[in-house]
Formats: sequence, structure tokens, C-alpha cells
Amino acid sequence: GSARVEASSSPRPKRRRLSKGPQFDATSVVATSPSSSSSCLARPAPITRRSSLVMCEVARSCDICAEEHPPWNTFRLPCGHGWYCAECTRRHAEARLGVGAHVVPCPECGVELPQALLRTILPAETMEKLLHRSLEQAVGASGNLLPCPSPECPNRVAIDDGQVPRLDCSFCRKEHCLRCHASPFHTGETCAEYAERRRRESGGQDDDDGSALLLQWLEKTGSRQCPSCKMAVTKDQLKGQKTQRHECHKMICRNCRTKFCFKCLALLDHNPCRCTPRSHGFLDPETGLFVAHVIRGRRSR
Repeated sequence: GSARVEASSSPRPKRRRLSKGPQFDATSVVATSPSSSSSCLARPAPITRRSSLVMCEVARSCDICAEEHPPWNTFRLPCGHGWYCAECTRRHAEARLGVGAHVVPCPECGVELPQALLRTILPAETMEKLLHRSLEQAVGASGNLLPCPSPECPNRVAIDDGQVPRLDCSFCRKEHCLRCHASPFHTGETCAEYAERRRRESGGQDDDDGSALLLQWLEKTGSRQCPSCKMAVTKDQLKGQKTQRHECHKMICRNCRTKFCFKCLALLDHNPCRCTPRSHGFLDPETGLFVAHVIRGRRSR
């Protein structure tokens, strides 16, 4: 729900529509006092309430595009940074989507903005993309929750270890293998046997979907696929990827955020493997910051 308006001696501001961008609900923002319009011209102290925006009631330029906007068209984020216009915030969110992210941080300090706040400042279309990306990342990070292979199909299916990965989808009305995405399902064959039969039938030629070429490239370069979402993963230096001479084997998938070992593909959320010392951690692919590996109640040092 909307955040509560902080108490003020001034009258409660009426709901106003931005000249560009989405409409802001007055119950989810905090307005500056009419008697202190000049406060929009200087950066005030950070606000501790993370659920509130501060609207500027005078004309002010956006800190990103430097264009001047009418009153009530720029806002300051709960972390204290801003002032920003709605269009620059939308572009910032779209840029985050473009690099595979499912969260939108403050453009200055990187603090993650909550979804309830984003709903008040982003267009519905952009918000829908973020929610869809968040769902996809959650599916990718789950070891037993798999998406229907049909493009744009919203179905997600839970599968247990040892269960036949056959899906007769009730949404798209198609039959699939959830593991190798064969359609229809390869009854009586494993995924490897099916792939080998397809290779023989094609005279050793690659399938049209390029999966064989991808596998050849992975083998040639020593690259791997994320054990959760199957996204291709490489180290910065393609040469020598099989060793830890230059880069550690502990990886975080940029697509689904799964922590795994580059060498043995073991999931490393809270467990170690024998390929890398426990003292090693991860590098966040988005921020480049070190992430400690928490192992069974202890933190690596």
C-alpha cells in the first residue's frame, strides 16, 4: 500500500500530474513546505524513511539531464539523492533491464529502491518488465522450478529429482522436454541419446537452433553454462579458464545470481566444493565488489 505522509505544518498537497511521466499519488510522497520553496535548490539531509519521496514544489533542473522542469515534476529519493525527473528515472530503469538486472538502485549511491516506491514513479509498462525479470531470475535460481520452453509461455513447473522431465503444457498446448527443450518429448530416450540421434539423422550437421555450435564453442574456450539457468558463463580471460591462475572458480551468474563452481558446477549457496579454498569468495558481476562465501553457518575469511 501507499506509504504514510509525514506530518507537516503546511496543508496537505493536492494530487498533481507531471507534465511527462506517471502520476504521483500524494499519499506516497512527502512534499516540501510552501514556506521553504528554496529548500529544493539545495541538497537537504538524507531522510531515514525509505518509503517516502520528496517532491519539489518549485521549478528545478534534473540532476541527470540538467533540464528545468515545472513545479512538482522533480523528486528526491528516500536515500537523500536527487532531484530527478520521471523520464530520467525511467531511462535509468530501462538501462538496468538492458544489462539483465531486475532491481533499480539509486543512480548515485546504489541503494536498491523498493518496488512500492518504483510503482509511483515508473510507467506501468516498465514496472511490468521489472516484475517479469524478477520472476525469471527467481525461476533461474531455483533448481527444481523450470520454465516452459515455448517462447512467451508463462508456465513454470516444479520437477523433483529423478522425475521424467516431460511437460504437456496446459498454457501453450505443446509437449516439451524441460531439460533439453526437445518438442515433442523424446519418449524412450535420454536427452543425450536424443541429441546423438538428431546428430546422426542430420549427417553430423548442426541443428538450426545453433545449440550444437554453442556446445562446440563452450568446449573450445573452456566456458561453462550456469547450472540453474543454462546461461553461458565465461571468465574475463578466455585463455586458461580451466585453472585459477588468474581468476577464481567461484562464480555468480549475471542472469540468475546463482553461486556456483566454474570447474565442477556445484551450487555454492551455502556449501563448499573441493575445487576452491573456503577462504575464497565471489565477485559480483554487476558491481565488481567482493561477496563473502557463507558456508554452513560460518563466513569465509
